[in-house]
Amino acid sequence: MEGNLPLTVEVLHRLAGHRLAERLGFAVRLWVLINKFYGEDQEDFRDLPRFFSYADLRDRLLSQSHPKNDPTTAKPAVCPDQQCICHLSLEHWLNPELRQELQHTLGLTDEIWQQKLAEKVFGHSHRTLRKALPYLVEHGWLKSSGNAKFSRLDPEDLPTLPAHTHSGAVSIIRSLDILNDIRFIDPRLSVLLAEIQASYYPSRQFFVHFDYILSPQLQDHVDNLQSQLHELFAAPEIPPVQLDYSTRLRGVQQLIVYPVCLFYARRAKYLSAYGQTPNDAIG
Repeated sequence: MEGNLPLTVEVLHRLAGHRLAERLGFAVRLWVLINKFYGEDQEDFRDLPRFFSYADLRDRLLSQSHPKNDPTTAKPAVCPDQQCICHLSLEHWLNPELRQELQHTLGLTDEIWQQKLAEKVFGHSHRTLRKALPYLVEHGWLKSSGNAKFSRLDPEDLPTLPAHTHSGAVSIIRSLDILNDIRFIDPRLSVLLAEIQASYYPSRQFFVHFDYILSPQLQDHVDNLQSQLHELFAAPEIPPVQLDYSTRLRGVQQLIVYPVCLFYARRAKYLSAYGQTPNDAIG
């Protein structure tokens, strides 16, 4: 890769693992890290060890006054340094043209898009930020060196991503093949789905409506859990999972269940599973 990886809808789509609607901030976070590893921003990581850990990355990416560890309580950590990268919003990273293209592509209203732009790309827990490293290994941007260590690749070994952009939201969504999986599609894409139906699938009907009740803080956690479950469902043999299940009367219980499916009901996402229940029964 020569110079910076271009920031386009197609590049973000690939970095998001073909789930741009729900992983836009995550995709931008990966883009920033890739350019700091290989692009014109390499100066920020000039003293990064050849074999580095997340702690090595953390100390160069975040401010020195940024909390080094996640809090032990549910209360989020607060960084006092307003110059820290954790305070930069999604809007900071996107130029005006790309903002407009993304809003049109994702079918977001002005109000919802402004809320999206205010999200902090690096304003997450260390646990969430740390996940970027194995993800970059999985997709060919870093090499795992064992013992939670990572290393950079030679430029000629880096993946090749599309640099061009298409015009028109429908052509972009069509190129993303979003219709292959609408089980948990972002509700703000309904406008684009209608356009696609009218243009390319006149004999089919799509009725999509969602009403979110989760806070922005919980949504990122739920998306991570959903992503883990999707990976399990894609495995040849689906393994049982252990859940930390919170109950009103008996507190948090550890339950081992066999995941069956994800479904949407009464304004929320649910996991259907078979196994231990909070009442010590099997069901």
